[in-house]
Amino acid sequence: MSIQVLQTTILNMIKLKHSAHPAPFQTFSGANFIKCLSLNAHSIVNKLPEWYHLLYGCDNDIIFVTETWLHGEIPSSLLDPDGRFDVIRCDRL
Repeated sequence: MSIQVLQTTILNMIKLKHSAHPAPFQTFSGANFIKCLSLNAHSIVNKLPEWYHLLYGCDNDIIFVTETWLHGEIPSSLLDPDGRFDVIRCDRL
């Protein structure tokens, strides 16, 4: 998947979530926001307990992860066992 396709996919997901819920991201001051997290995992498979805490224990809308070291033999279901999120991957070959 190219970077441009990945960017378009993410933007479309944000637009879809925002259009489905006119004001889904309300703070106490009434401002709209999307809660994002950027993480350099340096291999995510050996950090799954910490990953699951970030995924399910924190209130993030989008999580960007670099250096996951994932490959085709690792299923996306390992990253989100509950199936709550859309996993978009760009594994290195």
